[in-house]
Amino acid sequence: MAEAPRLISAWTTPLSKFVTPPVGIGMGVWFATRWLRDVPMTQAETIALLTFMFAALFWFAWSSANIKAVSLGDDALHVSNYRREITVPLRDVVRVHQDWFGMRAVNIDLANDTQFGRRIVFLPGWTFWLAPRWRWQPHPIVNELREAVTAAKRADLAAYMATEQR
Repeated sequence: MAEAPRLISAWTTPLSKFVTPPVGIGMGVWFATRWLRDVPMTQAETIALLTFMFAALFWFAWSSANIKAVSLGDDALHVSNYRREITVPLRDVVRVHQDWFGMRAVNIDLANDTQFGRRIVFLPGWTFWLAPRWRWQPHPIVNELREAVTAAKRADLAAYMATEQR
């Protein structure tokens, strides 16, 4: 009997996806308007500030919008954007890696297009033991996913070899 998929993304994913972006954008707009009102600047400096602020806010909103909730099953990933859920076989995973900057999101690159594209991005749950050195080590889920992908591909290869030998 197969086990139920285990949630491997952070429990705070809905907050990071739906609450933090509007709050961050609101704070950014508030900051920019206060800065423009209180700090004397030339027209070129004003344009530079606004360009930087809008680019940063757009990047922030885009990054947050792409975050998914991910569960790991026996042989597949269950990925949700909170409107729809897809299942991705582990054998279709090409690469698992983690961003070293920003949100430290885990990226799963896929061999085939899905409804969510060829890359799944999720925030891993926080682990207490990583606290002092978290910047320099990948999250434990990265290695766990790599091992699960390798095992799934080995099982696929073994099944293929067994059918070829018949």
